[in-house]
Amino acid sequence: MSELTTTEQQLRLALSMSSMGVIHIDYETGLASADQQAARLFELPPGQQVDRQTVHAKFHPEDAPAINRHVAESLDPNGAGEFSMEHRIIRQNGEVRWLSIRKKVVFEERDGKQTPVSSLLAAVDITHKKNAEDSLKRSQETFENLVQNSPFGIYVVDDTLTMRYVSKGAREVFSQFKPIEGHDFEEIMFTLWREDFAAEIVEHFKHTLKTGEPYQAPAFVENRNDTDQVESYEWEIERTTLPNGQFGVVCYFYDATEHEQVAESIRRREQYFREMTDAAPAMLWVTDTDHSCTFLSRGWQDYTGQSQVEGTGIGWLEMVHPDDRDDARRVIFSALNQRKPFEHDFRLQNADGSYRWAIDAGRPKFGSKGDFEGYIGSVIDVHDRHLAEESLRQRASDIEASESRLRLAAETTGFGTYDITTTDSQDIWSAELFRILGLPPDGIADENRYEMLVHPEDRDQFREALQQSMAADGPDRH
Repeated sequence: MSELTTTEQQLRLALSMSSMGVIHIDYETGLASADQQAARLFELPPGQQVDRQTVHAKFHPEDAPAINRHVAESLDPNGAGEFSMEHRIIRQNGEVRWLSIRKKVVFEERDGKQTPVSSLLAAVDITHKKNAEDSLKRSQETFENLVQNSPFGIYVVDDTLTMRYVSKGAREVFSQFKPIEGHDFEEIMFTLWREDFAAEIVEHFKHTLKTGEPYQAPAFVENRNDTDQVESYEWEIERTTLPNGQFGVVCYFYDATEHEQVAESIRRREQYFREMTDAAPAMLWVTDTDHSCTFLSRGWQDYTGQSQVEGTGIGWLEMVHPDDRDDARRVIFSALNQRKPFEHDFRLQNADGSYRWAIDAGRPKFGSKGDFEGYIGSVIDVHDRHLAEESLRQRASDIEASESRLRLAAETTGFGTYDITTTDSQDIWSAELFRILGLPPDGIADENRYEMLVHPEDRDQFREALQQSMAADGPDRH
């Protein structure tokens, strides 16, 4: 008896030093008793018997059906008489704990039948382990989702250079490799690219995997072996830790083929634009939204001698004649601030240092959404036109002065004058003529009226002289 007591004490000591709790269940009384560890796990009174249902009430509702099914099977005399599983319990404060349990049922033969009389349930709290597993699982799922659902080019190889995770965007590039996961990375590279280039890529991956040093490759344009198409890519790699704790290499790449084609198209258009603006007779310019000049055509440099760099910003104003500069600034910048078209004349310095008249015209430009993008305009040399207009203004002034002097002389000497305009049939009589003819000064000036005032015997001679003077080859006077 002493030896049995010692063994029992040793067993209890071992159990108390472990995290395992034990519950004894008596099926004849329907009562269960828990040791100290089990009592802490299930929040039961230690050393006291409780109803079996008190223990069952701790089961998580989602796990209860599976637990009850295992219990029923273990109580079947024809069954295994034991089971083990992992399930959750809910504590009084709502905390959920995971347990790993093992239950063994004791049967006795009664009336020729095997009857369950008691059972022993051992339970260990594995919450920390389950949380770690769940965290690892979520981490792996997150990692997979981040990579596999990404529309960008991303793929991950493990420490054996085997493809493990491939994004949606990368699958399009590697579409001929199905399934892509589990495929040998080196084989893929050598299938896609020429041998020396593929070998270089593989070496970069191995170096990053070994040293942890990231690598950013320069953009490349290569002919693919499998499609015989020229493609352009930008890519970089870095070492990463996979969900299983092992090192791997993640590659981020960007298919720049379309971008390169667009860029080339833009370069061609820019070249065409520059060639066109350089050949244009006008000097072309462009500003940004702050009215700072960002572009001047070649014609500006050829005309003014100022470089395109010197003329950008507001440097172009230095070429405007000092006497015209303030007025040009006021007129042009006032229009720019109001985002209105403008035209303004000023004298512009020529490459030889002289000044010539030019007209600067600009209009605002707007984007497809109506947003203001700046101004575009041109400068044209109008010096000859300006001189011609000035000459015409002077001539008109001289004619007006001559006419004034002629009218004064006519009035002084008593002469009357009349003008006959053949284009619009509007005649002009001087006031002295109205007086000579004895007509009121506000009367009608008319060729026919004048003719009717001529003596009938002189009328035919007057009409003939008038018609001859109006003929293209007629006399200047009569």
